Amino acid sequence: GESTDDESYSCDLASLLAECAGDLPANFRILITTRPEAYILRSMQHSTVLQLSMPNTRELNQKDISIFIRHRLLPRSGFTGADGIDEASCGTLAEVSQGLFQWAAFACNEINPCRWRGGSPPKQRFDRIVSLTLKKPDDRLGLLDSLYRDVLEQAYDPRENPNGHEVLKGVMAMILA
Repeated sequence: GESTDDESYSCDLASLLAECAGDLPANFRILITTRPEAYILRSMQHSTVLQLSMPNTRELNQKDISIFIRHRLLPRSGFTGADGIDEASCGTLAEVSQGLFQWAAFACNEINPCRWRGGSPPKQRFDRIVSLTLKKPDDRLGLLDSLYRDVLEQAYDPRENPNGHEVLKGVMAMILA
């Protein structure tokens, strides 16, 4: 998720645009894309700024996500595919993605055999990822959070990597410093 500082900055920027948009020359255009966050919509509600909404992207994304997943996991020229993953598996993964490209990309990276040396086989990773979606079937952000958490837990499992927690603490220290 975004931090409170990001929200504050975005709100300030939205308010500034809402207040000053009428002062700009008539031929001056600014295009801003954003999710329809409540704080942004509130700051723009009494402005002259033109707001357009996209239709529900979940349904629109499903076909593209399905193509993406198949490309990443099924055999093609120069790639043998993820062992145990077939068309039906790709369809299931696209469906449980709930229209989130970020989730689908991250899941494919987790399953893709090119990204792993050792560890559990692709089909086992696929089954684990799909089972995560059953815990939060309608919570799109929770779905992404639970996938991130699961991958980190797998990567830093002390049974698999005894120094994993120390490595994770070092990485987090660098990020937060």
